[in-house]
Amino acid sequence: MQLDLTRLGQWSEEGRFVVTAEHVQQYARATNDVNPQHAAGQVAPAAYAVVPGGLAWGQLVRKVAVDDGSHRSVHGEHDLYVEHPIRPGMTLLTQVALVGVHPRSTGTTVTIRANTRDDRGHGLSHQYLTLFFRGVNAARGTGESPPDHTFPESLRDSPPLARVTMRVDADQSLRYAEASGDYSSYHLSDREAQAAGFPRIFLHGLCTMAMAGAGIVQTVCPEDPTRLRRLAVRFSAIVFPGRQITTQLWDLGRENGWGAYAFEVVDDEGQVVVKNGRAEVAV
Repeated sequence: MQLDLTRLGQWSEEGRFVVTAEHVQQYARATNDVNPQHAAGQVAPAAYAVVPGGLAWGQLVRKVAVDDGSHRSVHGEHDLYVEHPIRPGMTLLTQVALVGVHPRSTGTTVTIRANTRDDRGHGLSHQYLTLFFRGVNAARGTGESPPDHTFPESLRDSPPLARVTMRVDADQSLRYAEASGDYSSYHLSDREAQAAGFPRIFLHGLCTMAMAGAGIVQTVCPEDPTRLRRLAVRFSAIVFPGRQITTQLWDLGRENGWGAYAFEVVDDEGQVVVKNGRAEVAV
């Protein structure tokens, strides 16, 4: 595999996506989000912004990574900022760009930024997708790194504000694929997952992130889910259907005028599947 760095800083054409109440409801069901406003399709969950983003950055990844089929990227981190909520009837326009490439000891991280606005020009969200290409070596590091969201280790000495447990259903990966448009084979086929080195199908990382977001809304702002304005994660382990995951949330107080929270997600065997979680909430 080679990385085509000539695309660094070049923005794609705008992808177009129309939001319907039915699709918002489908996404809420796919992520086990029971907030009444999400379930009714009145307003989209914060993590819904990854849907138009994913349709656009998938095309960019295929252009940046010149692959002979022997390598696969791993979604390492994601950092989503919400400027305005997404509602049914909106037409979303999304552009993506490769903004950073950084060599590591065992491969290379690639950072992509996606910006989404509505067709009236109002900014809705921006997000950073970080991919890790194992065994692929970039000659040099260049461009920007995504914002930091490291978990404050001093919090280990204090109990979390809340713990929210959700079950990962047997058909969760299929439901999320249908709602998000991400039909990556190792989320849907045991054979394909095993060919990629995994024991069986596993959950999309962005579905885990969305489920964590639902738990945070349930704890902090159930009456107004649009107050969730940032959701950042590092994916540290895979989640299998049939397991339970628990989001553990710590209150950081106010930072820069926002309510700030750190969180981690663990499965029912105690494995940390999301590290360095950070949420920011309008107050």
